[in-house]
Amino acid sequence: MKISILSMQRIINYGSFLQAYALKKTLESLGHTVNFIDVISGEYHESSNEESPSRIQKICSLCNRYIVNSIKYRKRSRTLDEIFLQEQKNILGLPDHMVTVDKDCDAVIIGSDEVFNCNPKCSWGVSTQLFGNIQVPLVLSYAASCGYMKVEDVPKQCIPDIKKALLHLQTISVRDQNTYNFVKQISGRAAEFHLDPVLIYPFDAEIRAAEAELNLKEKYMIVYAYRGRIKEQDEIVAIQKYARKHKLKTYCVGGALSWCDQFPLWTPFQVLAGF
Repeated sequence: MKISILSMQRIINYGSFLQAYALKKTLESLGHTVNFIDVISGEYHESSNEESPSRIQKICSLCNRYIVNSIKYRKRSRTLDEIFLQEQKNILGLPDHMVTVDKDCDAVIIGSDEVFNCNPKCSWGVSTQLFGNIQVPLVLSYAASCGYMKVEDVPKQCIPDIKKALLHLQTISVRDQNTYNFVKQISGRAAEFHLDPVLIYPFDAEIRAAEAELNLKEKYMIVYAYRGRIKEQDEIVAIQKYARKHKLKTYCVGGALSWCDQFPLWTPFQVLAGF
């Protein structure tokens, strides 16, 4: 069978990459031919009320005790983006251009990741394609999530179309209770629970190869978070205090944190090896 995966495989995020890779490899181990398709933007978009930081605000944000790391890590962030693009191309097999449909595929699997997160402020708005509005013989979800979304967060005018798309799915699989409730409330259907692909695929071979590439010597502590997510001073002090007590270097992974000692430019498999 030829299967297309509809997911978040182009996002610069370790989890998004690894879940896409794991699902692809698992399906291939079952004898299927697998590729990826990209999200079609929905008609409903809502602009964010958050203003972009001004040039002065950006400069002020750098003026802290970690100014050297702030400048250095911004450059490293751009380099990490380039590494991800190469990994997406070489490992996942993504083409340079967007592919939103494969008319020759026998089935589309939507998931995992937050494919049911219909935040109208995201880059593609509310896309019913992500809920099953796809014209192929077989459409289902696997370990889908809506993240933090509740039904009351969804634009009311979008709910009928989302319900119609969910009813089109042959099987609905989710990975968390909130998404189960979300699907049940909108469509009336009871979803099945399944593990995220990252938790079912054995990464042993990939980790062994990545460990040889890293050849880490010093003792370290991974601080895994989005860029700038950990910013409260008491949290930062507590983490640094723990690291000093145990003689560990702090490595920020997943996003630049200027108060960490190192920002390693690891590939997704190297991150697993690092952990």
